[in-house]
Amino acid sequence: MFYNKAIFEEYGVPFLPETIEERLTWEEVAEIAKKLTKDTNGDGLTDIWGLVIEQIDRPYLIFPMVQSLGAKVLSDDGLESQGYITSDEFVEGTTFYWKLFNEWKVSPQGLNDSAISREYFGTGRAAMMLGNEWNLRRMLQYPDVDYGLSPFPYFEGGVAVTPTGSWHVGINSKTKKLEEALAFTKYITGKEAVITWHKLNGIAPARPDVYEALPEVFDNPMWQLFVKEMETTAVPRPRTPGYSQYELMLREAFNSIHYGADPRSTLEEVAVRIDRELRKYR
Repeated sequence: MFYNKAIFEEYGVPFLPETIEERLTWEEVAEIAKKLTKDTNGDGLTDIWGLVIEQIDRPYLIFPMVQSLGAKVLSDDGLESQGYITSDEFVEGTTFYWKLFNEWKVSPQGLNDSAISREYFGTGRAAMMLGNEWNLRRMLQYPDVDYGLSPFPYFEGGVAVTPTGSWHVGINSKTKKLEEALAFTKYITGKEAVITWHKLNGIAPARPDVYEALPEVFDNPMWQLFVKEMETTAVPRPRTPGYSQYELMLREAFNSIHYGADPRSTLEEVAVRIDRELRKYR
């Protein structure tokens, strides 16, 4: 949770805690967002939003909300979503997400692009941004904003959960160039290539030895917060051979919900479609 210190100071709201021991609840975040959603010129339009979500429809960024309440997001075999994304816990977490945009109106609808969400935060149009580690690099394009970093929130009475996972490297089982593919896979996942990958885009490395190799980067307190969360509260994305279909359909559902669709009926409808696709892998 990135937060703009100048906006917090201007409206007399205390800075967010910056250690995992003082993690905020989502209930507290909602109240802060309400205080910092502002129509500064009285024209009836919101000029400062309390909270933007960087990847507004991406399941992996929304899953921690429902997982904090105890929801499972897919069956253990990765082939069934009904009873999981339609559970009371999943619906409860998704309803909170719905309220951010539709009841409390502290988050803007339609920011389906990371760069636009980051622009809102970087130009002072949002007090908080739920975002990813690469923003530590990408926020350099907004040198005038003084921001802090707080742990990923959780629900009161629930557990702390943070997202993880990224792109993967694989080899087609039908390849006729196995030796070359293996050589490239070993190269692209090797230490030097992963260092280059991080320097290019700021994404958290998958190799522990890269953190050790770049202390000038990863000893930064903000990076250390990300590292601690990866070590203690990160939950992997669900494993399923149909992940592409699963994610795409859930993205459609989350988009509909953030625009105002009923969470429970939307999830029940998409679960039917997801499971229809997953049957082919049985």
